Amino acid sequence: MALEKQTTVKQRAVRIPLDYFQHKSGLERWKIGLAAVAVAAGLLYIAWSILSSGGPSHYSPGPLAAVHSMWNDRCEVCHQSFTPTAAGAWSGNPHASDVLCQACHRGEEHSSKQVATEVASCSACHSDHHGRDADLIRVADAKCTTCHADIAAHIKSGTQPLQPALANVASFITDHPDFRSAKRDPAQIKFSHSRHMRPGITFGLNPLTLNDLAPADRQHYRQQGQADTDLITLNCSSCHQLDRNQSVTQSGTATDQITRTAFSTTDNPPRPAGDYMLPISFEQHCQACHQLTYAGRAKPTEATAENNTRYLAAKQSESVPHGWSDEQLRHYLTQVLDSRFINNPDHDLLKGPLESAVKQPLEKWRLPNRPPKPNELLQTVGEYLTDEQQAAVKNLRLQCIECHQMSPQPNSLQVQPVSTRPVWFAYAKFDHMAHRAVSCQACHSGAYPGDLPTEPTAMETLDGENVPIPGRQLCLQCHSPPQGSGTDVTGGARFDCVECHRYHHGDSPWHGSGDSAAGVSREVTVKEFIDGPSKPDK
Repeated sequence: MALEKQTTVKQRAVRIPLDYFQHKSGLERWKIGLAAVAVAAGLLYIAWSILSSGGPSHYSPGPLAAVHSMWNDRCEVCHQSFTPTAAGAWSGNPHASDVLCQACHRGEEHSSKQVATEVASCSACHSDHHGRDADLIRVADAKCTTCHADIAAHIKSGTQPLQPALANVASFITDHPDFRSAKRDPAQIKFSHSRHMRPGITFGLNPLTLNDLAPADRQHYRQQGQADTDLITLNCSSCHQLDRNQSVTQSGTATDQITRTAFSTTDNPPRPAGDYMLPISFEQHCQACHQLTYAGRAKPTEATAENNTRYLAAKQSESVPHGWSDEQLRHYLTQVLDSRFINNPDHDLLKGPLESAVKQPLEKWRLPNRPPKPNELLQTVGEYLTDEQQAAVKNLRLQCIECHQMSPQPNSLQVQPVSTRPVWFAYAKFDHMAHRAVSCQACHSGAYPGDLPTEPTAMETLDGENVPIPGRQLCLQCHSPPQGSGTDVTGGARFDCVECHRYHHGDSPWHGSGDSAAGVSREVTVKEFIDGPSKPDK
């Protein structure tokens, strides 16, 4: 029975039409139709993109950042044929497009110790087409920690190790070391913030009042509501001023910033307004109290009824400029003392040259400053003038040594070189303006008066203080993930690497590389700049 129901091959072949290849099946007709629709749609899209005002933006992966927005519809400015721009391009040299970026951005190398083959292309870190508000400088921490999580493995072989050695860093929160820049001050300056912040700036003598200053200096150091008889009370803004047109005192009073030649652009290149404090200068911040006079400071008991001040004001002719060398100061003092002698002579002095006059007996001349003491073995005018110079040098040295490390020679006025720090964080950036709502004392508590003795103490005790720069733990109070609730919340501010660090010119990032290093290889017209380079510069 089963065998009777089976069909033969011939019977089955009859079912297939002999002209089947001359007719399309339903499935084949659908495939051809869909392909035709896709081709037509593609052609229409291309035509629409070319003819419409939007142009290439229709097939862009996204709008360019605001800084590049003028080229949003000019793809050819940055994209060259067969030249990949993406860092992960499957073909071509990933650095081929760097020359297009460097036509405007001359990015300095990160470090002299970096491995050249590990240097990423520009677009690897600075990826565009993420919208108008995208920040091309804000890169993910992973771009930094790729090397810095194991920094020893990414330093060029044959180079000297870093001193001090860099620690491995994967996150500012977990394993970032404390700031290596904020150690002791190498400036060779004896200075105690605590002593200067005490009312009256007491140094074991009578406190200073505004009356003790020259009239021009009183206004500069006067706090709101102070009279001339009040004690001088310094605050941070008395000396530390941001690089802007006005500085604001802690009492909230805006005072015009004094601008003097100490802030010349030759020695102190301009920086972004408000980021850093202007350098301290003797002429602006110290001279009001520390007058460099070779006649010596007047003692309190020598004050007259007309000038009842702590120090008698130095005469213009008794002061010397700050910053001169030992040789310059001695030459200046010799000239001044000789001039005084010449201007106070007997008429007989005019009959011969000075070199002959100084050889004359001492008693013959009317001396300008003081008569020689009976026990002094001074025989000639020249010996008297030499003695006067030595006394002036001694007076000056006593004043210089209050702040400076000096030559061990007792009669030398040579000061050891001063190394100042315009910026303390040499490997990071800091913006004071961004932190202006926080009081100075909150971060620099070490600069405020502590329990100091009322009598003078050895300099090593009072002036050997550590630099009052905050450490990492203080920063973590704000720059960390948010924690807590209500009034106990801490953290929340950004703490990514680029918040404080820069990549390019990483060996010394705070001052930048300068205009000469950032310059372009070829200057162009405005039209050429807008059109972009037709081909990479060789």
